Amino acid sequence: MMPISQPCASVFSQVRAKLDGLASEALAQGYSPTDFVVLALDVTDPRMFAILADVVTDVVEAGQSGGQPNDRAVNPGARRVACRAVGPDTAISIAECSPAAVAQLRQPPPEGRFYALVIVGNDLTLYALPLPSPAVSFEC
Repeated sequence: MMPISQPCASVFSQVRAKLDGLASEALAQGYSPTDFVVLALDVTDPRMFAILADVVTDVVEAGQSGGQPNDRAVNPGARRVACRAVGPDTAISIAECSPAAVAQLRQPPPEGRFYALVIVGNDLTLYALPLPSPAVSFEC
């Protein structure tokens, strides 16, 4: 795997539950881990948001639970992070600045894992995360 960037690691730790949730949703819809990559993209910079507007639909304030993306007065230093599951080809085109990431994304994730791609500014980190455990429902 690739070296982990500190800015990416910070964002990753703040949105990890969201990434697992998106992976769970994709799996529940019948996708296999080779069919999707979960993205966490720092869109604090309006230029980045404009570039990725066709990919991002869910923007959260990193470190906030369910923060509103435009409520920056409450936490002006917060990063705006877009999280979404996309197809591998979309992830490859977004990661094209990193030949190592593209090469890894062209390979299936290791057994029992899914890929999560975190991009903050010019830093990019690709994670191979364990698949989330499925929820189990019981009748009372």
